[in-house]
Amino acid sequence: MKRIISILILFNILGLNFVLADEAIVDEFVNSTLDKNLKVENIKAPVFTDDFINSINKDSIKVITPKQKPIVDDFALSTLNRNLKVAPVKKVVYKDGLNLNDKTSASYGSIKLIPTQYYTTKNNLIEGRFIDFSLASDIKINDVIYKKGQKVKARVENVSQNGAFGVPADLVLDNFVLVANGKNIALNGNYIKKGADRSLWVYPAGCGLSWFFGLGLLILPIRGGHVKLDPNKVYTIGD
Repeated sequence: MKRIISILILFNILGLNFVLADEAIVDEFVNSTLDKNLKVENIKAPVFTDDFINSINKDSIKVITPKQKPIVDDFALSTLNRNLKVAPVKKVVYKDGLNLNDKTSASYGSIKLIPTQYYTTKNNLIEGRFIDFSLASDIKINDVIYKKGQKVKARVENVSQNGAFGVPADLVLDNFVLVANGKNIALNGNYIKKGADRSLWVYPAGCGLSWFFGLGLLILPIRGGHVKLDPNKVYTIGD
């Protein structure tokens, strides 16, 4: 019985739609009040003319552009020396007493170094400056043996500080130079080190716990680790 009623209602709805679709919408008020012969005329906008402007001879009009006077600083002229010359400021290069132009190329396999003090990206590693190492063992370069403890200097090429979300610090050392027998011997290779990368767990944990009353906001500010050079450890450069 319910199916029959549903089918009848559906047919009634479909039949009503067909009836409405065939009938045109007629506005009885408009048909009874307006003239059927009514036509809409296009109205042209009037053109306004200025008789005074038309009476002026345009050829006699000239536009005069005033010359701009240079700005003079009377205070500067009265106080500064007119013979003063501005010298370009040279970029500061930290050489730390090391003449990098006097170098002998070295041929060797690898070299082990020990920092002479504790270095960290937190406070005492600055780009452009040299830091001190010493040979951790004897090494032979160009048939000359250099003893353990000989001084080696390295320049800090790049320091990237640690940041929130567990991002670690980065350190790049390059231009290693062995200082021995009055010579500065350039050593091959560089040293790249990264601090503790905590982003592997800080970011996922912070995002996951943010759904629980925003607890993840307490974890996301955790910073990554600093780079440390320990005088009790040996570091290797070269091949």
